[in-house]
Amino acid sequence: MKQKLKYSIILTIFILSFLSSIVLSFVPIEQACGGINNGCYQVQTSNYESTLGIKNSTIGLIAFAAISL
Repeated sequence: MKQKLKYSIILTIFILSFLSSIVLSFVPIEQACGGINNGCYQVQTSNYESTLGIKNSTIGLIAFAAISL
């Protein structure tokens, strides 16, 4: 019973992370970050927004979808 609860919690966290990645991938950055005058927007438009030329939100989208399966 405890094992099932643990896996349900982990799956819920992965699904929430997947949904966050969807928001960052498909919603305009200004809306997702709540404006342009905050740290979220600055990071999303800096050199740290991508890894090997792929946006981190896209990597998160693929990774969390794969892990959730």
